[in-house]
Amino acid sequence: DPLTYDSPHTKTFLLMQAHFSHLPLPNADYLTDTKSVLDQSIRILQAMIDVVAERGWLATTLRVQQIMQSVIQARWYDDPIVLTLPNVETYNYTVFNKIRLKFPFLTLPVLKETCFKNYEAMAGPLRDEFSEPEIELIYRVICDMPTVNIEISLGGYYKTSELVRPVNQPPKRDDWIEVHSDQEYTLIINLHRLGPKKFESIHCPKFPKGKDEGWFLTLGSVSNGELLALKRVAYRGNRSTQQLCFRTPVKTGRVIYTLYLMSDGYLGLDQQYDIQVDVTGPLENFSESDAYNQLPMGLPNK
Repeated sequence: DPLTYDSPHTKTFLLMQAHFSHLPLPNADYLTDTKSVLDQSIRILQAMIDVVAERGWLATTLRVQQIMQSVIQARWYDDPIVLTLPNVETYNYTVFNKIRLKFPFLTLPVLKETCFKNYEAMAGPLRDEFSEPEIELIYRVICDMPTVNIEISLGGYYKTSELVRPVNQPPKRDDWIEVHSDQEYTLIINLHRLGPKKFESIHCPKFPKGKDEGWFLTLGSVSNGELLALKRVAYRGNRSTQQLCFRTPVKTGRVIYTLYLMSDGYLGLDQQYDIQVDVTGPLENFSESDAYNQLPMGLPNK
């Protein structure tokens, strides 16, 4: 469109596409402009997440989080996931298909589990395309990627008692947790990051600034596209306990909520868990203020 040819929005759009596709830029001025665009884009994306989360738009929130991952990793969100590894490009990434995996699909967690403490399981096939120093760098980046285990429980009042009930993962077909309608409940998430206590920056060589590891906890209902709760998580140690508060629907019946653990800088490390609840009638003759006053110790507050 000749009317938008000189627009800064058009220039930003093209620079972002070049960033995602690893396209060469014609001169140093464009490199400087790209660094400025990338720096400002993170703040804009964070603001977008706040706005769409306030509106309760689940799909849009998840998509913006994926765009943030793409900006940090300099890759399209639907690119083959191994393209985020060092020295891996579109012309040589297929060599990863020669690695004998423990699972049917190639993902970064599967790749880490396969080659962790077993360098040759990955290095052997990759020697067809990469030098030994390049393979060692790929191996180091894979081993440094975070592995996060999650335990989920549901806290809140059922009948006349305050209960904290575990949420089994993966849930069975008949594994439904009874809750009351139009009532506040708290999802308690225990995060355990495996590995050493030192947390280095995310591997993102194409991003102009260093990026510390961070996560989004996003709770929503896929059936109606509603986002119920969102929280940012930054690690201060190997373990962390987080809470997401939400209100059950007025209508009774079975509902499946989905909890997403989304990285704010890595592509391909996201996790999701289903929470199956059976919404029964309202909590009779028991107000929320009464429930709060009768809670002796409260739920965990970290």
